[in-house]
Amino acid sequence: MNGIVTEAVYPRMQRDLDGLPIRTFYFDGTQADLDRDIGIFLELANTYRRRKKTVRRYPAYFGNVTA
Repeated sequence: MNGIVTEAVYPRMQRDLDGLPIRTFYFDGTQADLDRDIGIFLELANTYRRRKKTVRRYPAYFGNVTA
């Protein structure tokens, strides 16, 4: 059930957040190359970080964090 809900919600979230990469990992007992999948996701996240237009503003209790 959770997978169905997240797969329905994520496309709109991705659109609303200027293409923020979102990846769902399924752990269902089958063999998968998790290192490869995580590497691909991290590359997408780095690409997003370099091209994003909106500067994130964090609350003061996070300190001087800029993203």
